[in-house]
Amino acid sequence: MKTFFLCVTLFITNQKLQSQSVFLKDLGLNKKFDSPIENPIKVKKYRGLKYCERKSKLFFDTLTYESKLNNRESAAILILINPLGQKVSFRIWRVDIDAGANEKTKIVSIRGQGISDPYAQLSGDYGPGGLHIQVRSVNGDYFIEPYYPKSAKKYISYFRSDLDVSIRPPDTVDEPNFPVRQPPIKN
Repeated sequence: MKTFFLCVTLFITNQKLQSQSVFLKDLGLNKKFDSPIENPIKVKKYRGLKYCERKSKLFFDTLTYESKLNNRESAAILILINPLGQKVSFRIWRVDIDAGANEKTKIVSIRGQGISDPYAQLSGDYGPGGLHIQVRSVNGDYFIEPYYPKSAKKYISYFRSDLDVSIRPPDTVDEPNFPVRQPPIKN
């Protein structure tokens, strides 16, 4: 009987963790933040976001590793806000990389596949420096990161094309190890 209640409790807890995936609140276009330093990211247009780190820590720490994920349809769902102010959803999982290096620094590396935009691919990390997300999509590549280094709550979402030309990486990069963006395979 105890085993049954334990299983039910774990199942309910897991469902709550899986559903608590909205950690960003939209604050509007080009939101000005008070910050102790000048924003090092020179971007023409961005969306200001408020990030709830307390809620996200448990979510990211309990993500399933990619190697243990039998079906990506069962992966946790993360909802982000893109630079246009739209909520976009991703199925995400923890990446299997050198555990020793990440355990020392407490960094969780993640990857994901778009749900609302099935062509979108997400990569990023969560750790002491905050949440850093890069989304590659046919609708435009964009980033979500702290407004200034180690900012706990002030974040921005911006397109690669809105970065200042002097610091913007080229739009076409020779990436021979990256797969060509194709529609996801339906089972």
